[in-house]
Amino acid sequence: MPVAAGAEELRNQVAVTAVAVTAGGRVPSGTTPARVCLGEEGCSLTAEDRARAGFAEFVREETTGLTRFAYLLTGDRHHAEDLVQVAFARVAVRWERLDDPGAYLRRVLYTQAASWWRWRRARPPEQLGAALPERAAAPDDVDLRLALRAALDRLTVRQRAVLVLRYYEDRSEAETAVLLGCRLGTVKSQTRHALSRLRALAPELAELVGRKPQEVYR
Repeated sequence: MPVAAGAEELRNQVAVTAVAVTAGGRVPSGTTPARVCLGEEGCSLTAEDRARAGFAEFVREETTGLTRFAYLLTGDRHHAEDLVQVAFARVAVRWERLDDPGAYLRRVLYTQAASWWRWRRARPPEQLGAALPERAAAPDDVDLRLALRAALDRLTVRQRAVLVLRYYEDRSEAETAVLLGCRLGTVKSQTRHALSRLRALAPELAELVGRKPQEVYR
């Protein structure tokens, strides 16, 4: 099933939960993201209304991209959706105090993903082959996605996060450092090590040269 499948449902779940959070735990009767007043003529907006509407719009804009980000970090679609809901809930309670909610959202998600991977490492390890499965001589986009997913699983969570932010979200090195809460030099070294590891694990990813990752991993 594509990662984007169910994104609309997830957006609705998160937005309704956000309304509950900003309303002190109460979901007003009949409230859905589509019914949140966004300032149309005839609407009388209070500060609380504007906060809810602003957050609902933020959810609509960020959910699909954030879910893909979470999936590329975890490799588990259902857990990725869980992490997205947790991240949005944390943003919701701080919404009016955040200068850059998008950056905070990704920091929360990265921290949660790192915790999940620490938990995974504490479990008995799965038996992995020494090499990735062989691919066809001329892989199509599906083959590339599978190769990328398998290769990403062999990287550390920080290396995955750096690559996703740099090459999937087209972030600069400086932006990536801010989003992950690390030094610029760390981003540079992690990027270098991660790319070297990917080249060793999946040479067929050279097909991505000259193409945006979004064109292959969508």
